Amino acid sequence: MKTRIYNKAAVALIALLVFTSCNDLFNVADIKNNPNAPLANQVDLKPLMTGTLVGLGSLHEDTDVRLAYMWGGQLAGQSRQHAGFQNYTVAASTFGWGNYYNVGVNIRQIQSKSAVTNNKAFLGAAQVMEVLLFTKLITLWGDVPYTEAFDLVKFPTPKYDGQLAMYGTLVTLLNKAYANLTSGVGTISGDFVYSGSASKWARAAKSLQARLYLHLKDYPNAIAAGALGISSTGDDMLMPHGSAYQVDFNMNFDFFDYDRPGDTSFDAPAYLPVFMCTKFATGVVNQDVAVRNSKTDETGMYFHFFQYGAESANGRDPNTADGMFISTAPQPWLTYYETQLIVAEAAARLNAGAADPAAITALNNVRAGLETGYINGQTSTYTPLVYTAYVAADFAPAGIAFPTTIASVTTAQHALIYEILSQKFVVTISQYEVFNDLRRTQTATPVIKLPIPVTPGQAQFPARFIYPQNEINTNPNVPKTAGQVPNQFVKLPIFQ
Repeated sequence: MKTRIYNKAAVALIALLVFTSCNDLFNVADIKNNPNAPLANQVDLKPLMTGTLVGLGSLHEDTDVRLAYMWGGQLAGQSRQHAGFQNYTVAASTFGWGNYYNVGVNIRQIQSKSAVTNNKAFLGAAQVMEVLLFTKLITLWGDVPYTEAFDLVKFPTPKYDGQLAMYGTLVTLLNKAYANLTSGVGTISGDFVYSGSASKWARAAKSLQARLYLHLKDYPNAIAAGALGISSTGDDMLMPHGSAYQVDFNMNFDFFDYDRPGDTSFDAPAYLPVFMCTKFATGVVNQDVAVRNSKTDETGMYFHFFQYGAESANGRDPNTADGMFISTAPQPWLTYYETQLIVAEAAARLNAGAADPAAITALNNVRAGLETGYINGQTSTYTPLVYTAYVAADFAPAGIAFPTTIASVTTAQHALIYEILSQKFVVTISQYEVFNDLRRTQTATPVIKLPIPVTPGQAQFPARFIYPQNEINTNPNVPKTAGQVPNQFVKLPIFQ
């Protein structure tokens, strides 16, 4: 970490260049002296917020995210380095943390400036942003620099904070964020995600907290946080996009359609399309007909996600024409669907043997939304979309939602959990949380797992990302076991 460049000015300057007029940009004396290095106190909160949100958004669409949902069973690597990723082959040089910690520096700048003016709403939003950043880091890498990470003068080789301790730290920070955002004190500017709505940021804080509690297997608190979380699809936390190449394209579209077409696809061994087309009662896979049971026909969502046959000459490709992966598609950070499915799973796990009514209600809330075609700020133009509401009898051993081909499912509780996990596997497409769910469900009680296969020829799923080479070279505090940096198959504490 010693050689990492935490350039506070860099992101701030980008924000200034984008969001300040040319006439006003160089009016400050110090900037006239050195226009490439504006001082922190010369950057207002509004452009700093906007630029930092852009950086945070890129971290929800980058190669690390794509690798995570590949390893989570949704996408397949076909050529060049992505063929290696598909075989779980990565090296320390695959990864880098510069973007993460540069965004973190700017988040801390927002917090500092907000605290000085007692702008609690702005401070709360920045605290949520910090947890979004570090949730990704700790769930993919485990222990990471945190408490000493933002003072390289004092801590040129910062210590690594333990993953489990970090969960507690982030949960507490979200409590502070929620209190600040609901205080009624201050305003938020430069916010293109929620247009300055403190109440929406507060609900996002609770949805994120529910996710962390689910990882911790603290199901009562996951339910409580989720109840205060994102309460409708209109409050989804989404990164907006546009139609200009190298300006505001959705980064998935940019990768799939412009920069690296053919590197990835949804052909085998990607499991998501197969999973969507599998009838749970029989195990039969119906080509391009996504009927899970008599109450669930997701074919319209299937073609919203994938192009196939006459629509694509290259196999089952991402739908970059008129669906999930178009250039203007918003990218999800936190959603109503995820929040409801967290509540559903937590409630289901707490009700041994039975199909919990509250869990069914939360699951049906998601299904009602999906039946409209809505997902992540878009509406599918494809049909059919059938998500008839479930009732408790559907999860009984003779019910239509009881997956008879899954050996671990023996009770109504198991069947309900399986259906919840199934729906979440679908709606978290293109998000790193699918890799977290894959690892988390290996040990969550009762152990109910989706039949996501390992890559052919491999013996086990990856369990983590590898520490970046720059860290290994410069920071002696990088965690090691018997003198060795952990490889991609060493399990993280939270998923054991």
